Amino acid sequence: MKLSEELICKYLRHSFIDVTVKETTVSTNTELKLAAESGAPEGTLLAADTQSAGRGRVGKSFFSPDGGLYMSLILRPDFDFKKSLHITTCAAVSTAEAIREVLGMDVGIKWVNDLFYKGKKVCGILTEAPFDSENGKIKYAVLGIGINVFEPETGYGDLSGIAGALLDGKPDGEVKSRLAAAVTDRFFDRYRELESKDLHEEYKRRLFVIGRDVTVLRGDITEKMTVIDLDSDYNLVLRRHCGETFTMSSGEISIIPV
Repeated sequence: MKLSEELICKYLRHSFIDVTVKETTVSTNTELKLAAESGAPEGTLLAADTQSAGRGRVGKSFFSPDGGLYMSLILRPDFDFKKSLHITTCAAVSTAEAIREVLGMDVGIKWVNDLFYKGKKVCGILTEAPFDSENGKIKYAVLGIGINVFEPETGYGDLSGIAGALLDGKPDGEVKSRLAAAVTDRFFDRYRELESKDLHEEYKRRLFVIGRDVTVLRGDITEKMTVIDLDSDYNLVLRRHCGETFTMSSGEISIIPV
C-alpha cells in the first residue's frame, strides 16, 4: 500500500514531471517551498505516505496518518496573486476527476478546497503562493493535496465525525501511486485554462453547498446564511436571514446539518 516512484512515473502521461517519493516527511508543502525558493522547476512533485506536521488552511494542522496520499507540486504561473484561487479550484476539480478515473467514485466539493464523500471530508487542498510586491505577480505556487484513501488502523480519533476515507479496506499496492499520477495529469490537463468556462461549470456542478444553510466564519465573526450561487470568480453568493445578499471571496463555511 506504499507509494512507488516507479509506479507513479509508469502511469504519468506528462513526461516533464520530476517525481520524488518519501515514506514520511514533515510536510510536502514545506519541503517544496524550500525547493521552489532554490529554483526547482514547475512540475516538481513530492509525494509521501505520511506527514508528521501536515498543514491546512489558515494555519490549521492537517492530520496525515498512514492510509493517505499526501502530495505537492511546484508551479510557476505568470499571473497576479488574485488569480491564485483558480489554482485551488482547478485542483479540486482535477482531484475529483482523478478519483473517478481510478476508483470509480464521485466526490463533491465543499467551497473552497475540500472534497467530501458520503458526508465526510476525504481531501483537503492548500495552495501557497508568495508574490512579488513590486509587480503583484506570484513568484511561484506550491499546491498541496491530501487524500484519505483508506482509514488508518488507529482511525481518525477526534476527527472521526468529520473525516472519512474513500475506501473501506486497504487497496492493492498500486492504488495510491495510480491516484497520484492521475491527479497530477488531470491538473496539468486543465492548468493552462484556469479561467475556462468548462472548469467553472465542472466546479459548480460538484459544489454541493448551493442551496444549503451554512455558518460563515470570517475572522472572529460567525453568521448563519444560505448559499444561493457561485459567481464567475468562484466567490460564494449567500443570502442573509434578513434577505440581503452577500458575496464571499475568502473565509470559511461550516455546513449546518439538515
